[in-house]
Amino acid sequence: KDGSCTAECYDKDSVPDIRRQTYGERITSEGKAFQVLSMLEGAVQRGTASRMRTVAPQGIAGKTGSTSDHKDAWFVGLTNDLLIVIYIGNDKPKSLGDNQYGSVLALPVAKNFFESVKAKNPNAFTPFIAPAGIVQVEVDYTSGSLANKKTQRKITENFTKEDALPKPSFTFEEIGSEDLNSVNINDLEKKITDGIY
Repeated sequence: KDGSCTAECYDKDSVPDIRRQTYGERITSEGKAFQVLSMLEGAVQRGTASRMRTVAPQGIAGKTGSTSDHKDAWFVGLTNDLLIVIYIGNDKPKSLGDNQYGSVLALPVAKNFFESVKAKNPNAFTPFIAPAGIVQVEVDYTSGSLANKKTQRKITENFTKEDALPKPSFTFEEIGSEDLNSVNINDLEKKITDGIY
């Protein structure tokens, strides 16, 4: 009750043996599960967990989090071989202080752990491999439209074959005219399908 545990309160028979677990019906496809994994890797690549990116350029996915009034902070992270959950909070809920988010409190703990793993095994972090049926597309980071030659910041997003792919984006300046009435629709369609835009 007070957070301490002695040998008397530890019941080894109540700890599940993962090797004996049975798994139920699959609730989603491999492709959809990979899309979620890719989003979580995006949080490490360019989101609230981006400080983790210094450990490995790819192969780490995760999510930071906190609750109202900063009572709890956490980071959940995974690789192809590891899963780590760092939770920071009080037994009797109270604020951890202003601006005490998961990225501030929990992420550094997980980062230290992953750094120690890397020190022992430099090849510990391998890229996540997309399953069959995933289409990888470069998109504009800002708009989500298909990337084109003028896109300044591109990211790769993962789509299943059933997903609608993003549409290309372009401006009249890219087409070469600011007047819609002067645009030859056939020329424009050919430029788009030829991959110019």
